[in-house]
Amino acid sequence: MTLDLIIKQKHLEEIVAGTKTEEYRDVTDRLLKQVCDLDSEGNATGYKPIKTLRLFAGYKKDRKFAVV
Repeated sequence: MTLDLIIKQKHLEEIVAGTKTEEYRDVTDRLLKQVCDLDSEGNATGYKPIKTLRLFAGYKKDRKFAVV
């Protein structure tokens, strides 16, 4: 599974350069659906197997990105 995340270009450049090694996210319903298996009540029962993380700088069509 591939997880796509949008971040600011400044942060993407820092991650690529190796000066930023962690990225934090608020736990939202959308993020839970992306990374967790949910039961019928919406409770997390496990994690989805994320093989690839793609970080995108903004929403433009010609944006920069990195694959982790």
